[in-house]
Amino acid sequence: SISAQVGTAMARVPSTTPDGLRLRRDPQRGLKVILGHVVPLELRIVLPDGGDRSWTGGSIWASGLVLADWLARQPSPGPLAGKKVLELGCGAAPLAAAVAALRSEAVAVVATDGDATAVLAAEENLRQCSDLDASVASRLMVAQLDWGAATQGAVPRGSYDAVLFADCIYTEDAATALAACVDHCLACGAEGVVYGVIPDERVGASDLCREMQKRGFVAWELDLGPSALAHETAVHAASAAESATAVQHGICRLVCWRRGPLPGEQDDGQRLVQHFDHAIGAAELQVEERLRKLGYEPTE
Repeated sequence: SISAQVGTAMARVPSTTPDGLRLRRDPQRGLKVILGHVVPLELRIVLPDGGDRSWTGGSIWASGLVLADWLARQPSPGPLAGKKVLELGCGAAPLAAAVAALRSEAVAVVATDGDATAVLAAEENLRQCSDLDASVASRLMVAQLDWGAATQGAVPRGSYDAVLFADCIYTEDAATALAACVDHCLACGAEGVVYGVIPDERVGASDLCREMQKRGFVAWELDLGPSALAHETAVHAASAAESATAVQHGICRLVCWRRGPLPGEQDDGQRLVQHFDHAIGAAELQVEERLRKLGYEPTE
């Protein structure tokens, strides 16, 4: 089993959420996602109805589409070939994990999220992968994982050769927790690799880059090419889907990290820190200007 291969001790998917909320399938929340270009991968995603909850896992985010589409466009063997892969913060639509299992020749893939409803939805959405490739059932699983718990032993140190995440950070504290989890879960040595997609205007983005630097990681920003527009091109046949809530748009950047030092290699870490600091600063100024136009005077 995958659990045995990677030595994980994560909670398996629950049948209901802790508060008893079962996953409700609303036909208006069904989407078709087409990833890649030469031999496109088509996935059907149903997003959960979380009731009155305010949460991030019930939408498909631009960053998730961008990462999955970029992976799907990589020539075979892909960058995840032969690797044990962990996706953090997969939400209801673990697109990157699906591509890793179906197209990237990964030997084992575990998609995780800390929210029970998101995990239940992710498991449902990944069932189709076994229909597309029967061998996937033995290589792909979904699990509930808290980042703090991972560093405390829920995941043995260095269990994975590759870690994927898209977005995931909304605060400075989350950035610190994500970096700690990545550092703990990723195998030692330069062969371990992290692929993360980060929105430009996201609180905590520069903090994440700083934390990864502190932990000895070297960063490269990768060219997204056509995948930069995946949030506009990959979602099809939304059939009355409420696009404003089903798909979240935004400009993103793809960053690859490896453990350093790597003599002679370019390190984009500091440039990325400066970029994200500038981007969030500019966004805050825009918000303040809108508030002033509405008659409000921002205060410290």
